[in-house]
Amino acid sequence: MTKLTFCQPFAIPGRVLPAGTYWFKLADMRSRNVVEIFSSDWSKEYAALITIPEYRLQSADRTEVRFAERPHDRPEALLTWYYPGVLTGHEFLYSSQQEERFARDIKEDVTPHPSLTLR
Repeated sequence: MTKLTFCQPFAIPGRVLPAGTYWFKLADMRSRNVVEIFSSDWSKEYAALITIPEYRLQSADRTEVRFAERPHDRPEALLTWYYPGVLTGHEFLYSSQQEERFARDIKEDVTPHPSLTLR
């Protein structure tokens, strides 16, 4: 389990959680594919989310999370959680509709400056 503090609201599959401190915990030691999210005092369970393994090339000595790129007016969407010292993390599963929205959010039309030449 890991205690994480977020300084701004963040999205998880199916909802947005407010800024604050949360416990991330594996639901069952036999099936390591369900991550539960609890309040900082363990009084409330916010979610039990199915995940799939996500692999990285190097482990880190601290917890790492990765977010989807989002416009500034939308909360960051939590994509993965890695426990310290482990190569396999937990990728949160979003609906195909949400995944499409993430893809649209990061696309930007870029107009080159007139003085630049693109080849």
